[in-house]
Amino acid sequence: MSFKQDKGICSKCDNVDIIVNRTRWLCNSCNRKRLDDQNTGEKKIRKGLQTRSAIKAGKGGLKKFTKKRQRIEVDYKKVQEQIWDERPNVCDECGRPDRLSFSHLIARSKRPDLIADKRNIVLHCMTFDGDIGCHERWEAGDKTMRTFDKLTAIVKELIDEKSNR
Repeated sequence: MSFKQDKGICSKCDNVDIIVNRTRWLCNSCNRKRLDDQNTGEKKIRKGLQTRSAIKAGKGGLKKFTKKRQRIEVDYKKVQEQIWDERPNVCDECGRPDRLSFSHLIARSKRPDLIADKRNIVLHCMTFDGDIGCHERWEAGDKTMRTFDKLTAIVKELIDEKSNR
């Protein structure tokens, strides 16, 4: 199978050459540079505001939150630290000490007012290497979980408490 090879002016280097990327109108060498830049991890994100390596190094993030959301996130981080200090650092369901995640019983998106509520957060292990974690089991509604009844009772309590306000 052969593709039609059109000669044209490269939008990057302005040379007349065979255009290999018709979406961006790039010649082979300019398209290679573009692809190599993507693979190095230094690709600029959101109009050059930050690079991927800057984000990984902790020099800020992509998300810009409102002041209210920033306060909520700060409160959430504090609650995570408190939970880590107060509770055993093992999965609430299976007791596994590794691959732990702060898992919300009621999703953050469904109830933003409960993001930083300690009762809404449990430690669950995550899926790794084909081994299904308790976080995914809870998300899927696995009723065979040992703590399922306890967790659903907490969810009902939180919903009732917030609806009575």
